[in-house]
Amino acid sequence: TTIKSDPRISDSFNIVEDKDNFDYILSTDYVSKLVGNKYGTKRNFVNRFTKKYPEVNAIIFDIKKPELQTQIEELFFIWEKQTQKARPDTQRELSAIRRLLSSAEFFNLIPLGIFIKDKLVAFSINEIVHDNYGLIHFEKADASYVGIYQYLKKITALCLQKLDCVYINYEQDLGIPGLRKAKESWRPIKYFKKYIVSYK
Repeated sequence: TTIKSDPRISDSFNIVEDKDNFDYILSTDYVSKLVGNKYGTKRNFVNRFTKKYPEVNAIIFDIKKPELQTQIEELFFIWEKQTQKARPDTQRELSAIRRLLSSAEFFNLIPLGIFIKDKLVAFSINEIVHDNYGLIHFEKADASYVGIYQYLKKITALCLQKLDCVYINYEQDLGIPGLRKAKESWRPIKYFKKYIVSYK
């Protein structure tokens, strides 16, 4: 019996799907391989990126190192400028990243960095949660490297798959149209639905 169909609950509460906060669930197998027409555009971007930057190196790095934490912040500011976002719009995310970096030793994080000639050009900060799920907490990249985001997502999926993750929780889009379009483009295989519950 689902919550919505249970008369003990449905008679007393209004239950409405909160689509803005649905978590997107991706397949590590699909995203790591990018097979088929539905991933054709992303596969082309990855091929363009690897062809232009054959010296690219993707590694799991030590997020506790101060010099790498500095590079993460610098990359955040590059992303902020490229997306033409004002600091009031990014301050919460920046603060969240700084809090995570300052307490990284207390979490079992999987920080993946994309380096070109020892320069960090993209990163994803991930965590294995439960039941074969990986979670992408943060990801940022220097978009001047064409195809970098597609390459980052493919390598992140491959990395998590090697750690026995079957799914990636790509989190919610918060009702932001551009973010929703970007997340949908990765062809989620399902959603973790969330609801708004109020008294009738």
